[in-house]
Amino acid sequence: QFVIAGRYLDGQGIAQDFTKAAYWYQLAASRGLAPAQYRLATLFERGRGVPLDIATALLWYERAAEAGNVKSMHNAAVILAGTQSGTPNYDKAFRLFTDAAVRGLKDSQFNLAVLYERGLGTGMNIEEAYFWYRAAERGGDLDAGKRATELAKLLGTAKIEAISDRDRKST
Repeated sequence: QFVIAGRYLDGQGIAQDFTKAAYWYQLAASRGLAPAQYRLATLFERGRGVPLDIATALLWYERAAEAGNVKSMHNAAVILAGTQSGTPNYDKAFRLFTDAAVRGLKDSQFNLAVLYERGLGTGMNIEEAYFWYRAAERGGDLDAGKRATELAKLLGTAKIEAISDRDRKST
């Protein structure tokens, strides 16, 4: 089911058809296949082959996230931190960004740093924000590096060294 859905999604050997892709992803997703849940969620989020439906997209992202799909953790957190589905739920977004960040997803590391810096879904913590900006920078995010440099000015040398020691121990 997942393979057939992918062929319709990509037009691989058959005419591209998002509606048929969604149908086949739905079958696989309903059986608990996290990659299918993720793909189905993206179709609902973009309105491709199915009506645009952020609530349904979030539902499938969350199911896939519970099964360990890192991209779903991130995408669900983005929806929850924004206003697409109503009032932001920073607490839930914080948990999901954290789950994806510790698994190495650069975009979640950056977003987690933002939440720490602004105190959204967690207490404001400049040291944690710095730590996660640096993690995202190591993943290639130049904006994260710039933001970490700005925060470093607030933290001072001793705190930077302590954070760096923690970082070395965790890698």
